[in-house]
Amino acid sequence: MAHHSVGTTLTTRDGNGNLCMSCHTSGGSASGKAFASVDQALTWPGAGTNAAGTSHRWDAGAAGRLQFIGGAVTPSTGTITPSGVYTGYYARTYTLQILNPGAVGVAQFSWSASAFGGGAGTNLTGTNVLLDAGVYLSFADGTNTSFSAGDQWNLYVRPDLRNPTNTDLLVRLLNGAAACSTCHDQHSEAMQPFDLLAQPYTTNLAGTFIGTNRHFMRIANNTHQMCNDCHAPRVVTNAIGGSHPVGIYFATNAYYKRPGLLPVEVGTTNLGCLTCHKIHYAKRTSGDLGDGKLLQTNSVTLCTDCHTLANTASAHFVTTNNATLWPGPGGNYGSLMPARTDMNDRGTCLNCHAVHGWPDAANPTNHYPRLLADYQENFCYTCHGTNAAAGVKVVQTAFTNIYHHPVADSDPLRRPGRSVECVDCHNPHKAGLGAHIYTNVATAFRNNISSNAPSLKGVDGIAFNYTGLTNFQVIITNRFSYIPDIVGATNEYQICFKCHTSYSSPGYIAGIAAFTANSATVNGTNTVWTTNLIGAWIGRTNDTRTYTVTAVASPTNLTIFPVYAGVSGAGNYTTWSIPAGITPYYNTGTATFSPGSTNVTGTGTAWNSGMVGSWIYGSNSPVAVYKIISVTSATALTIYPAYQ
Repeated sequence: MAHHSVGTTLTTRDGNGNLCMSCHTSGGSASGKAFASVDQALTWPGAGTNAAGTSHRWDAGAAGRLQFIGGAVTPSTGTITPSGVYTGYYARTYTLQILNPGAVGVAQFSWSASAFGGGAGTNLTGTNVLLDAGVYLSFADGTNTSFSAGDQWNLYVRPDLRNPTNTDLLVRLLNGAAACSTCHDQHSEAMQPFDLLAQPYTTNLAGTFIGTNRHFMRIANNTHQMCNDCHAPRVVTNAIGGSHPVGIYFATNAYYKRPGLLPVEVGTTNLGCLTCHKIHYAKRTSGDLGDGKLLQTNSVTLCTDCHTLANTASAHFVTTNNATLWPGPGGNYGSLMPARTDMNDRGTCLNCHAVHGWPDAANPTNHYPRLLADYQENFCYTCHGTNAAAGVKVVQTAFTNIYHHPVADSDPLRRPGRSVECVDCHNPHKAGLGAHIYTNVATAFRNNISSNAPSLKGVDGIAFNYTGLTNFQVIITNRFSYIPDIVGATNEYQICFKCHTSYSSPGYIAGIAAFTANSATVNGTNTVWTTNLIGAWIGRTNDTRTYTVTAVASPTNLTIFPVYAGVSGAGNYTTWSIPAGITPYYNTGTATFSPGSTNVTGTGTAWNSGMVGSWIYGSNSPVAVYKIISVTSATALTIYPAYQ
């Protein structure tokens, strides 16, 4: 409208969304692509209401979405506009309330924030006021009393958003919020969309455009350029970055397969945002109001289209049991991830994995590894703890017994076969219902996992070849072999053998070796030493001292550290692995260890932060090892536990 236009940019409707929905609505001239405000996504968590919606919002931005909820007898006529970029790590809801009425600069308001740190402010006034975490509120006068006492607004903010850097997108934000025309160019279909059915942008001889399914894109989005601009914090190529990878290609192997149902990027065949998400009309079933996730399909089908790990018939994938729905913190555990309430999420991957990461409650700048909601064992205790739902196996109490596997704090040391975290004995993607079932009569099958220990299904293990062995025979060759989790151990003892045998660094008697006093060289007789022994320990039989193997020159010659401190001579020997996580440092000078102290002082050392998480020990007592907690200088570090 050249004159007297109702909206901005000479439009016939006030607000870009209103303009578009004057046609894109039920009964409108574009009813085939109809939208309604209730279609906009309300996502879990932090939506402020039940999760719902089938479409990307067109009224929110990096500073959140403001909703007027009233409260005054005479509603406020002034306006509030959020601006800035929310820098918090959790979705939050700010509640604003007018305390003293009046115009801008006179009216005063208070605010309070929901979970995850909370926060509050009161008696605030002005035209542009900072809440916290990078969010500002701009106030503008209306008519009569601009802001009435008692009126309230909710501001919903979410993490991992930013304002677009592309100028074409940025200039089309309305009061900092994305609108239909931010993403769509109503006058052109030249830009390529993410749609395998999109036809090329061409014209016929008469100059008439030919092509369909091009979606009127503001900029090209065939490789998720538009998604990546606003959602840049989630553009990572490895889950270590705190979100599901995008922009990657992977070949089919034992753990992954190329998607057969989900779409990939046009031209690159990489996975991208729209491999998993639909911008509009993301419905699970016909007539569905949506769940706000905007997924291409239900989450289990979506995940298993690429991931082959899960056996959807296993216990964690039961969709009819409320116990397979994430219950929220509920106990003395680390995660702050709130409970899931959508019954459709029962037995889905989302109960354990936060697809776009979940902040570590103790250090929100980091996400929990493997896109989980907590660290083991607290993660498993969330459901299998003392507050477990009816019918769920309570595991936590077993680890309060005097004698138990030391699951606590072994996760940082994790290395396949050398730790005792929950997942070393249980595969959450394949574990079945039921614990260990034994008969009173010993049989060859009593130890079988498939029939008698379904909770151990899908776990890696160590097989042992008993062929040709007799009772009490000296073992002179390595008879162990690794069983990967993709195959799975068949017997319970094979899982135990990962730790309770000499697998990977054999601890069997393997002949005779000559040790020479004050020498770093050991000479074997009839030995078959290989470089696999490097980093292991070796010791003479009946000698309590142990030595680190630093090099293997031949099947009968190796080098140790420190030099041999015993009496020269030949005899039987034993080798065994250094516990998981120990990194040997062979020549780092000398150090002073003080009984009862966690401080170690070095002389001539060059210690650095890269040693944190490794282990250290005095060379005269290598059996007692201590974890390095911090390195404060090249000659000072802290250990745990205190030196004994």
